[in-house]
Parts: sequence; structure tokens; C-alpha cells
Amino acid sequence: MVRTLYGGKGREMEILVMLPPDISAEELSKKLDVKESDMFEYRQGYLKYLSKAAFECGNFDKIDYAAAAKNYLVKLKLEPKLSYEFSGIAEDGKIFAYRNGTIRKCVTNKHVNFQMYYNGVKLFGPGAKVRVYFSGNDVSGVITQLWNVKVVGKAKILDEEEVIKKLGGCKVKSIELVYFVPLPDGETYIYPAYAVKCVQDGVEVGKIVPAISMSELKEVVSGEG
Repeated sequence: MVRTLYGGKGREMEILVMLPPDISAEELSKKLDVKESDMFEYRQGYLKYLSKAAFECGNFDKIDYAAAAKNYLVKLKLEPKLSYEFSGIAEDGKIFAYRNGTIRKCVTNKHVNFQMYYNGVKLFGPGAKVRVYFSGNDVSGVITQLWNVKVVGKAKILDEEEVIKKLGGCKVKSIELVYFVPLPDGETYIYPAYAVKCVQDGVEVGKIVPAISMSELKEVVSGEG
């Protein structure tokens, strides 16, 4: 089993609250030149924008997509407030099946992914995505996090063996201590969790398990911790 942990037994980690930025949805819409047919979502610093081109078949040249994505985030001031680094490139596509048995595939976009960190610890979860989409050589979408964070307190980390027991028959292959980031919704907190890969009924699955007691989290965020 692979372990990626930070510190020893009994360690405490910070609990964070999201601080949304001052930029409005209208300002971002103008900056990105959003069209009526585009997908645009913005709330409390979470931005998701995909143009129509991101869903259409395209031709792709051999360019440095990672560098182009980083330049795009910097130029439009869409970089996360927390540290982040390149983590990989993936692609989406379509499959067309015809009556004569012919199958045609195409790539609709390539997307560059970035990993966010807080004090050297990875951020996981739907609210931690940073991604730039390309259709051909042009940017066709972006998911990024414009919020900042404030520390509201600390909580004791649960022992990993205690967490593994809760997984029952799921045989653990790797376990990593991370921060879990939900999508922003009102007062949103970021807290320590274990990112686990395990095998259940012969299938590898990924799980996010809180690394702190939920009762202690409530005490901390209510100012009682």
C-alpha cells in the first residue's frame, strides 16, 4: 500500500473557509467574451466556462498546450490564489456509428489540468479543479478557482488505520492526506480528508474520506474549537 502523509500521529491541520473575490459574473463574462450559446457558470469564485467549440470536432497541432494554458490564466488574471502546478493533459471526443458499420472518432478538445496546493498539501474535490480547454490551437473553455482562503482553526487528524477500518472490504492500494474542496455554496469550508484508492469486488474505486471528526469540524467553524 502506498501512503502519502504529512506529519506524524496526532497531528493537527488547519480548517479553511473560502473567501470569494470581488470580481462579478458580468465582469468575467465580458472578459471571456461569453456568447449566448456558451456554457457559463460563476459562483463565489468558482468559474466554469465552455464555448460551443469545445464540443465540436477539431484539428490539433503539436503545440505546448501546458505553457499556452498557463499563459492564458496569467494573461486573463484567472490564476488561483493558492499555488498550483501542471498535472497532465487529457482529451474529450465523439464517436459516430453509421448503418454500414463504419465508426468514426474525433477529438473535440484537449484540456490541460493543474493541481492546486495549500501549504504543500494537495486540494481534491469538485471545487479544486483548474483546467483550460483547447479546440485546435485556441482556448475554448476554462475551469478555475478565484477564491482565497482564511484559517478558522485546527482539528486533529484521524489515524489512517482508523479510516481504513471504516472502508470494510475495500482493499486499500494507496492513501493520501489531502484537503477536500466542495463546490462553493454559502459559507464553504475546506477540510483535511484521505484520498483513497481501493479494490472492491475486483474493481478499483476512488474514495474521499474525512480525516477529521465531523463533530470537531462543527466546533471549529462555530468558533468553539
